Amino acid sequence: MVTGVELCMTRSPALIVLHEGGVWYTNQAGGHLCAQPGARGFYLPLDGRVWGFDEEAKVKALINHWGPVRDLPDWDFAALDLPGLVMATPQEIFNHSLMLDAFEFGEAWLPVVVRDPHEARHILPVADPEQLRDRVCILTWENSD
Repeated sequence: MVTGVELCMTRSPALIVLHEGGVWYTNQAGGHLCAQPGARGFYLPLDGRVWGFDEEAKVKALINHWGPVRDLPDWDFAALDLPGLVMATPQEIFNHSLMLDAFEFGEAWLPVVVRDPHEARHILPVADPEQLRDRVCILTWENSD
């Protein structure tokens, strides 16, 4: 059993930038399924105030279009309307499989890629957002159903 940092009560939306040398993070995810997926990487809290993060309006509504991993080819990757972030493709997720304990995604645990660091610079807590260009991450947020 892998032990790590549990994020279910985190106060801010965050990115886990996948990296094999990082810390193991886990969160309660998937709504009432109460899945406990995990990922290895670096934790970056996002500024939800600047971002205008609204779990109910922006993310939960989109979950209805994504579903579990078995429906991954049907996900609408363009539907993630967040500055500089897009949904990761199945190939991008597979390429990082050693840093994930499962390919289960859903509420509070979404695979994303930082495609436009300049557009995302207001929410990323790094001096040089460009270093995150095309990095696969897990978008996560407080979740305790």
